[in-house]
Amino acid sequence: MDADKPVFDSSEKRYITPKIENLAVDPRPDNCKKLKGQPNNWRIRIRDYRVIYSVDDDLRIVEIIIICHRSQAYK
Repeated sequence: MDADKPVFDSSEKRYITPKIENLAVDPRPDNCKKLKGQPNNWRIRIRDYRVIYSVDDDLRIVEIIIICHRSQAYK
C-alpha cells in the first residue's frame, strides 16, 4: 500500500467513522466476529471494508489494529 494514499476514499468514510466510534460504547456489536487464534481480536464488516480491533475489558480499551479493504484484511 502507498503510505501517501488513504486506506479508503471519502465516500466510504461516512460509513466507517460512525461504526468505529460506536465501538467505544459497544465493543462487541451484533455484527462482530471473534478472530480465531487471537485472544482479544475482533472484526466488524463495513461494506467492503474490515475493521480489525482488540478489546481489553480490564482497562476498557478498544484498539483499532487495521482498517482495510476485505481483499487485504487477512493477509
